[in-house]
Amino acid sequence: MFLPSGMKPKIKSNAAMLSLLLFFCVPVFSFPLVSDTIIIDGEYIAIMRDSSSADVDSLEEQWHKRKEKLNLDVGVSLLPGITLSNIYRPESEDVLLKRMIGKGISAKPSMSIGAGATKHFSDLIALRLGVNYTMSSIKNPYLLEEDLSQEETYAFVSFEEGKLSQIVNVFIDPGYELDTIDLDIREGLFRFSSTDVILRMAVYPEPLKEELRMYVHFGPFVRFTSVSETSPVSLIANNTELINIPSDDLKFRNLMVGGTLGFGLEYEENDHVFGASLDGWVPAGLMNEYSGIEIISGSLSIGLHYAYRF
Repeated sequence: MFLPSGMKPKIKSNAAMLSLLLFFCVPVFSFPLVSDTIIIDGEYIAIMRDSSSADVDSLEEQWHKRKEKLNLDVGVSLLPGITLSNIYRPESEDVLLKRMIGKGISAKPSMSIGAGATKHFSDLIALRLGVNYTMSSIKNPYLLEEDLSQEETYAFVSFEEGKLSQIVNVFIDPGYELDTIDLDIREGLFRFSSTDVILRMAVYPEPLKEELRMYVHFGPFVRFTSVSETSPVSLIANNTELINIPSDDLKFRNLMVGGTLGFGLEYEENDHVFGASLDGWVPAGLMNEYSGIEIISGSLSIGLHYAYRF
């Protein structure tokens, strides 16, 4: 066979070329390979390129995705606060010494430490489970019989807030006269330690910035309480008689339930979450079982939180 001048013969026949193409096409469709075909001077040259690594994420990317799917914050908190309380005697002519000297709702510092976890179900909703340990106290001013004058009591009078005077009949010859004695009121306390198990739902509005978010959280808690210090409760009957109710008669509850409501801010950076919140805590019902004296309390706290996001 003759060819025009300037034309080179094909190195391989058509049959050989077909065999060559079949040889390379079968692996191409059988394995995740990408082929490039180059024609040089009439020859077909197939270059095989492995593309399997292009569809597989690095180990670091897989781990990051796994963390994003978990969306679980685990951390600790510190909650300094104030315990607000009131002691009163319902439906009685006897007057509490505390109320007689003008002391109503009292406030005492409290301190809590806590730990917990937050599961984020979406950008808007999260569920929190936590445990707080709190130490708090309630003011309870009182008097003992030994603090009173042994003279006959004419009346008890409070001339200024926080002070109580005993007006007595003093015998003189002949007759009696009234004398006023200022009494030293004892500063009693009910001191508690409590453990709260808390379940709260957190709602996140639109973020203020990419890393800074505001939230509102609320829910119930169960409180286990123990009393470490007590004092008697003093009453003034008929304005002339001191009555003390022993602390053992008050029968403080060891188990209570209640609700909490708060709002706060969170800042997140590289899976580290820092937060601050203002929370209110209100137990349901009385702290004690004795019907003659009723004690109620609630608290406010400022929470400082740190958590790591898994």
